Amino acid sequence: MARTTSLTSILIVGGGPDGWLTALALRAALAARPDIRIAVLKDEGPTCVPALSASPNLRRLHARIGLDDLEILISCGASARLGRAFTGFVADAESFILPHGEVGARWGAIQFHHQLAALGSGLADYAAHSLAGAAIELGRFAPPSRDPRQFLSTLDFGFHLDCAAYVRRLRDTALARGVESRTGRVAEIKIEKGRIAALVDDGGVRHEADLYIDATGPDARLATSLGMEKEDWGGDTPFRLEQTRTEPAAALLPPATGIAATPTGWSMQIPLPDRTITRQFSNVDTTDCDDTSWTRLELGRHLKPWTGNCLAIGAAACQPDPISDAEFALLARTLERLPGLLPSDDAMLAEAGSHNKKFAQECAAARDLARLVGSCQTRPEPAWVAARSAPQSDELRHARALFEARGRVADREHDLFGDTTWVAAWLGLGIRPRQHDPLADTIDAAALAARINQVRQMADQTARSLPDHRGALKRLQAGARPA
Repeated sequence: MARTTSLTSILIVGGGPDGWLTALALRAALAARPDIRIAVLKDEGPTCVPALSASPNLRRLHARIGLDDLEILISCGASARLGRAFTGFVADAESFILPHGEVGARWGAIQFHHQLAALGSGLADYAAHSLAGAAIELGRFAPPSRDPRQFLSTLDFGFHLDCAAYVRRLRDTALARGVESRTGRVAEIKIEKGRIAALVDDGGVRHEADLYIDATGPDARLATSLGMEKEDWGGDTPFRLEQTRTEPAAALLPPATGIAATPTGWSMQIPLPDRTITRQFSNVDTTDCDDTSWTRLELGRHLKPWTGNCLAIGAAACQPDPISDAEFALLARTLERLPGLLPSDDAMLAEAGSHNKKFAQECAAARDLARLVGSCQTRPEPAWVAARSAPQSDELRHARALFEARGRVADREHDLFGDTTWVAAWLGLGIRPRQHDPLADTIDAAALAARINQVRQMADQTARSLPDHRGALKRLQAGARPA
């Protein structure tokens, strides 16, 4: 099919973070084509949740669309996230951390956890050999240094965001860059030959576009109208009821999302400067499902999120288990990929197939990280025993066998998570390799011990030199910037 540049308009339905980030990503990618209209029908979609916990994937998306991360921290009621701190998942282990940024350092081609294994100690404290891990333990933060010679350059961070403030910031930026905002809720979706011909809002206004983006959240209004088939992940976890509550801010502001297991589920603590938002996930068998303060998670993904001239993104395309921390990672990957697929051919078939294949692999990684936690935790309560019995993919079984045997991280095409995350998760959940890279045994033991000790000391000393998290945010508000 011949290539064409006939794309003239894109309509994004849904005005939450997913919708406005998409508008900014498209506007940045199509800067040389100001004639292409990009509009957001913003009153369609779910109400914004009180707070968001976002991985560093969001920072990289910000860089692509021209947003200043430090300004976001200042203007959006935000705090920094250096990782996630897990408690209560493994017997005889107080906690473990999945840190952002670098952990340790390679010795040639030898990965750091193989060095620890060769030394015979330190695997249980893997994250302590990272600046993020040390800073989380001490409640410290500073923006990463741009100087690669500085140990502070090994740090990376995500965000804890006041959702409403963040959406306002995204919307105002998008409007200033020429994105059109429309108000109305979709009352009718007109379908012709498997494609969306037009939307009609509740005021009777007709909206037409060449490409429609479904950012309506879990309802997936547009995707559902096209009959997109959904894969149900409900059997992956017994913890499918969610309740959100607001608590006072912590005196020492944690630079990490807290993930805590309880007898009937688990909770996610998102610390903002002025309050802490807790998302509680519970076992459906032990919670009153008629309690209106609880909402039910409908986990799963659409098998073909790009169908015809409609692309589902964010929660409209996939609802992973929140414990996987994959929501923003999946959105960022989609928005990184989308501009390279435009302008498209008339039927958009090639672009749709390419995206759908890669998205399926990314969703599989998200699903497996959640399954990893469920299958490796050691809690004795019935719901957690059931979580250990949830089905596992062949990829996850292979990955576990490979790590247990040789400490190797399985290669996954279009993996959402880097090796550091997988290694920290395996080790934090008590999985230890029976063997390590034999090349690590060729290093002089004294030299290896000295280097590993130096890395840990550098992490601790650098973390202690940083201001406390709340103080660091105040410095940013006062105009301080990293060197």
